[in-house]
Amino acid sequence: MAGIATRLIAAQVRRRPADAILVALLSCIEALPALLSGLLLARALDRGFLADRPFLGVALLSGQLVTLAAAAAAMRASSAPMARLIEPLRDELATRMVTVLLATAVRGPAVAPGAAAARLDTQVEPVRLLCNALLRGLRPVLFRLAAALLGLAALDAGVAAAVLVPVGAAAVVFRLMVRRVADAHGADLDTAEALATAVETTVDGIRDIHACGARGRAGRLLDSAISAARAAALRHARLTALRTLVPLIAVHLPIIGLLFTAPWLIASGRLSASELAGAVAVLVTGVAPAVRATVGTVGTWGVELRVVSARLADLGADLPAPPSSRDRTPTSTDVAAINVSYRHSRRAAPIITDLTMRLPADAHLAIVGESGTGKSTLAAIIAGLTPPDTGEVTVGGQPVRGSSSCGNVVLLVPQHPYVLRGSLRTNLTYLAPRATDADVDAAIDALGAGHLRQRLGGFDAQVQVDRISHSDKQTICLVRAYLSDAAVIILDEATAYLDAAAAARAETAFRQRHGTLIVVAHHVSSALRADVVLLLQDGDPHLGTVREVARHSARFAEVLRYWSAPPETQWAEGTGLGDAPAHV
Repeated sequence: MAGIATRLIAAQVRRRPADAILVALLSCIEALPALLSGLLLARALDRGFLADRPFLGVALLSGQLVTLAAAAAAMRASSAPMARLIEPLRDELATRMVTVLLATAVRGPAVAPGAAAARLDTQVEPVRLLCNALLRGLRPVLFRLAAALLGLAALDAGVAAAVLVPVGAAAVVFRLMVRRVADAHGADLDTAEALATAVETTVDGIRDIHACGARGRAGRLLDSAISAARAAALRHARLTALRTLVPLIAVHLPIIGLLFTAPWLIASGRLSASELAGAVAVLVTGVAPAVRATVGTVGTWGVELRVVSARLADLGADLPAPPSSRDRTPTSTDVAAINVSYRHSRRAAPIITDLTMRLPADAHLAIVGESGTGKSTLAAIIAGLTPPDTGEVTVGGQPVRGSSSCGNVVLLVPQHPYVLRGSLRTNLTYLAPRATDADVDAAIDALGAGHLRQRLGGFDAQVQVDRISHSDKQTICLVRAYLSDAAVIILDEATAYLDAAAAARAETAFRQRHGTLIVVAHHVSSALRADVVLLLQDGDPHLGTVREVARHSARFAEVLRYWSAPPETQWAEGTGLGDAPAHV
């Protein structure tokens, strides 16, 4: 149980030392039955029943009931301090895992979506349970095991020392076994993630697979992933089954040895028959259950904790480094792209080639071009979500990739909005938690979104994600972005579901808002509203005003002429743009 989880457990104990001490004291009380069971049985036989004093024997045996009652009361009393130790630890572990996965996905994506889903499903839930299983389950077991060995020592120190030998050997064997089981479990999780990724890839590409006649190859890839997952699961199961050897070594061998040597122990006066019965009782009712519970708890949840800790530690290396003296929040919102190139794959043709541009602070840029020219890709690169093949993008002189300081400065609003299940106020303000109702009202008025509040029933109304329109979802995201502290806003088709008047008002509102605005423009009107236009066409980017770009590109000039023509002549002239002449 090393790594992040152990450090978190130690940190939690340091934060609440009083609860940790209280749990330890209550655990000692819980262990009283294991400590006194053998001694009470031996004394009840020797001094009670065998000495013709049955009432004393019954009274001594009744002492075990008192210890059991005290143990039950201590177990109940330990619930509250244990909860205060466990719950924050569980939440911290789960939060760290989700944070690491999200950070890795944003910076990478180093973890495939299917693998990330499998990791969350197969590891976060054990994280939720393993702290309770280990700290609540293993704690009293270890105390009872120690108490049982002390009880043996109270009967005879030599017998206790003899029992310690196989118990220690079993502990060594179990420790080695746990390592192998943890490795097998890690391989099991890896193959499960690989299988999830293979299934996701196959399902996403099912049409292409049928079109290309690649069903056989796809089937073989899935069969290989399934076979690997099956082999890893079987190896894990076999190693897990071997843990039954531990109770055999730690408990059954001492009992057999004690029974074989009983005649000699009694004849030599080393032990009386009653003390021998007490020793066997301690082994059967104290040591054996404790060993089995330890093996079960550590062999299951301890392995989970070991694997999860290792994975958290591995993923933790991918987290962005904290800001340093050279990684300060940008003081300006000027945006620069320097020698930026990008292609979707190694063999694909580049869609952005050696792009260099500089935007002053508070500029308004429209990125235009036909479908597939890389407009959305460039938006993701500027936002720091997609790494370029070459070059870099900076905001205020700070690189947006690998810099934690730009995370709250650049905000990308995509075409497909993300709406939370919760109140309208939560959806509008989760990027600006300190925003007041007056701030929200001002943002809604600026964007002309007053209908949204009325239609959904006010700020406290619960948003029914499956029942509101795409235009309302986009409006929610636009208000959310407007309220944020981001100084660089990128709208990537973020008004696609709004009508022309609403889209124009939204862009105007963001233009009047302090900061730099970048719009991925699919309508000429968006380009006409911008200060500067970036045209992506045939891998030849061109930056300038609308007129400068029109002089550079005959295609863009044709679209502008069409847009400026009288409505009655637009369809007669023809532009070669199909059914969407207003798109660029």
